[in-house]
Amino acid sequence: MQDPPLDATHLVRRLLSEDLEATLEAAQVGTWAWDMSQENLEFSPHGARLLGVLDRTSFSFEDCFALVHEDDRARVASEIPAHLGSSESSFAMRYRIVTPDGELRHVESRGRIDRDENGVARALVGVLLDVSERERHALELERGREQFRLFSELASDYVYLVDLRKPTAAPDIIAGSFERITGYNMNEIVGLGGWFEVMHPEDRARTGALLDILRSGRTFTNEYRIRTKFGEERWLRDHAEPVLDPESGELLRIVGGVQDITERKLLEDQLGQEARVGEDQR
Repeated sequence: MQDPPLDATHLVRRLLSEDLEATLEAAQVGTWAWDMSQENLEFSPHGARLLGVLDRTSFSFEDCFALVHEDDRARVASEIPAHLGSSESSFAMRYRIVTPDGELRHVESRGRIDRDENGVARALVGVLLDVSERERHALELERGREQFRLFSELASDYVYLVDLRKPTAAPDIIAGSFERITGYNMNEIVGLGGWFEVMHPEDRARTGALLDILRSGRTFTNEYRIRTKFGEERWLRDHAEPVLDPESGELLRIVGGVQDITERKLLEDQLGQEARVGEDQR
C-alpha cells in the first residue's frame, strides 16, 4: 500500500516542536520543509527573510534555485540528487544566494531526509543559516595569515596592505617599520601626493605598469629607488600579491612585503666596477 502524501507543515511540526520552532525563529535561524509529493517548499518567516522575501513563505524549487549564485548552481544541482540518492539521513550544503534586491549572502542549509521503507527520499526538513559574517571572518583570518607569511618568508622590513576602494589608496602598514626605512609616516606620504612622489622618476612608469599584472591575479616582485625624508636614495624590493573579488574578479586590495636592499645594490655596483677595472687592465 502506497504511503499517503506528507503535508509539509505537519512534517515540520512532527520533527520540530512548536517551542523549538519559536526558539529558532528568535535565534534568526530559518526552517524549511519540502514534501516531494508537493510542488512547493515551505519556509518559516525568518527562512523566507533570509531569501530576501517578506510577503510569502511558500516557494517552488525553481524559485529557490533561481536565487543561488550562478557560480554555485552547477555544484548545488549535483549535490542535491547526490544527497537524495544516498543512504544518509542528514545533509549539509553551503552556497551563495543573491536576494531579489541584489544582496549577496552566504548561507548554509542543514537538515534530514525522511525516506520510505525502500529508502527513497519523500521529504526533507532543515534549517537555513546566514553564514556571511562567518565567511567574512574566515577571509580576514586568511588575509592575516598571508600577511604573516609575507613578513616571515620574505624577512620584510615592513608589510603593507593597500585597499583600492579607499579614496587615497594609501597603504596601511601591517607589520614592521615603514618610518624607519623611509623617514616618513603615512600621513606625510599622503600629504606629498602618494607613494609615487617619493619614488625615483625613472622607476615610476615601470612600477605603475605592474598594476596590470595584479589585476590579472598574478603576483610581482619589483625593485625601485626612493628618496627618503632625509634626502637619501634607497633601493627597495617590493613583493606584492593581489586580493581579487571572488565574484567579479576586480582587484580590491594589494598585500605586499618590502625589503631594503640598498646595501646589496651598493655591493653589486662595487663588484661591477671592480670587474670593469679588471677588464680594462687586461
